[in-house]
Amino acid sequence: MKMYKFTKINTRNLSSLITNQFWTSSLDKMNDPFEDRFSGKLKGLIDNFGVFSTSGEFNENGENILTNPLMWAHYSENHSGIAIGLEFYGKNKPFKVEYLEKGQIDFVLNKYSQENNGGHTDFPKLAFKHKANFWKNENEYRMVFSKSNNYVKLEANITDVVFGFRTKKEDEIIIWQLLGDKINYKKVINENGKLEIIPYEPIKKLKINPVMTLKV
Repeated sequence: MKMYKFTKINTRNLSSLITNQFWTSSLDKMNDPFEDRFSGKLKGLIDNFGVFSTSGEFNENGENILTNPLMWAHYSENHSGIAIGLEFYGKNKPFKVEYLEKGQIDFVLNKYSQENNGGHTDFPKLAFKHKANFWKNENEYRMVFSKSNNYVKLEANITDVVFGFRTKKEDEIIIWQLLGDKINYKKVINENGKLEIIPYEPIKKLKINPVMTLKV
């Protein structure tokens, strides 16, 4: 399954394009306050783990995640960032997040506690598997690692980069210089408030306009 990592363009994320090593987030860096729902011994355990998040290309209704304006607004710096296409191979692949109502999550939380007391080996994965239903539009997939705020090597190939409709020309040039023709490129266009995806040739150099010299 093709997945996309929505992100802004900065040194850390440009490094990921070169090395295929991605940053894992700790619990306190996540944007969903309900993620930080554990306390005591359980919180101490979960705080040590890092999460890599990505999104499936198509949701259960067949909608393309790349045309979701909320993803671009929230994670790609208001449409000026990129979405990195990833094709996973091998056994270590992201698991799908399950979206539940508040009452269901409370039930699952109690179950987590009981299973952890019994030494459940998959507890870290289970703890990050569920989110509130209002995040469902993200079609999120996750991987859990033993250390947070750290780079991890993914068993995945970077297949394409999608530019937002506000991505700067200078940033396109940088990404082109890093990746060249090794991958495919796409771009989001904004057609009267509706996002569409088109094949794209990134800008490779800036056009310099002639400078007029004023006589004084």
